[in-house]
Amino acid sequence: MGAAIGAVITWWVYNRQNKTSLKQDHVLERLNELEQKNTHILMHLEKFAKHHEELLNKIVLLNENMLELDKKMSAISEKHK
Repeated sequence: MGAAIGAVITWWVYNRQNKTSLKQDHVLERLNELEQKNTHILMHLEKFAKHHEELLNKIVLLNENMLELDKKMSAISEKHK
């Protein structure tokens, strides 16, 4: 009788541990998927930030060139007065 109860308890513990292990594996898989997606998103954000920075630098350079051109135009118009 004791052996039968021990066998049932052993089976029950094994069954619970197996179910828990399967759930943990599923959670770990899901976490890995989310980590990969987050890494992918971060890579895109870095590319976007780099592009944004390059565009901003070009705008600043264009603004500097326009100011320089404006100074030259003013200097030329002052000479002709």
